Amino acid sequence: MNIPSDPEALRCDRDLTREELGRTVQALSDKLDVPGRTRERLHRGARSAQDNADRAAQVVKQIPLPAIGVTAAGAVAAIWLVRRKRS
Repeated sequence: MNIPSDPEALRCDRDLTREELGRTVQALSDKLDVPGRTRERLHRGARSAQDNADRAAQVVKQIPLPAIGVTAAGAVAAIWLVRRKRS
């Protein structure tokens, strides 16, 4: 390791070391904050679920109303036919 002899270089080296140490301590602190990490994962999951629900709602809104009616009528007819055969 090369230690500078110039006082200004020493101060600069000291300041850089402090910054690096601060980042390291913060990274370790974040890693050890299990409740905080758990909360963040839950929030990410909730945001993802909300995004999926919003997209699904948009898809449903794009389906024309007559198509929904035809599908429902087809389901009712299929149920009626199945019950009719059983009787």
